[in-house]
Amino acid sequence: MPEEAAVSQTEVATFVKGGQTPIEVSLRRTGVGVEVSVKILPEIEDFMKNLGGGRQVRVESYGRHWIPRQKGAILAAYDLDESIESSRDMYRMDLLGSPINADGYTNLSFLRLVGASEGIGAGFYIKGVYSLDALRAMKQNISVSARQLFIDYIRPIDMIVKVSTQEVRL
Repeated sequence: MPEEAAVSQTEVATFVKGGQTPIEVSLRRTGVGVEVSVKILPEIEDFMKNLGGGRQVRVESYGRHWIPRQKGAILAAYDLDESIESSRDMYRMDLLGSPINADGYTNLSFLRLVGASEGIGAGFYIKGVYSLDALRAMKQNISVSARQLFIDYIRPIDMIVKVSTQEVRL
């Protein structure tokens, strides 16, 4: 009888800007569900923290689809006072504890997790059964949507406003 081979596959959604990786998300299918690991730059965690004045909330108070990686642990995220709207209706930031693909949007609320910029980052399991094609679609949606969020709200932008007058003779 042949030995059973253990198969593990991790899909990673990442993008690089200016030689840095601002956001990296890995998806790994397990017996518990899909393990989502999130690593972001400290500047991005500071941005998320400032959206709710630094207040933290318990993810389970908002949705029940995310399970902490350690039994008995509490998933905490930064509160959201400011409305974050996608310029192209791609993503949502207000769906803590909900599926990643929700109502035609990519749920990027996991970027609000406390500690996502520290050490190995933050993570959780998503309840449910997902095919390989579904995981690949989720990876693609996260990658495109996270890039758009970065462009819409986080990437530094410099603008100059010049006001000039022209003398008018009457």
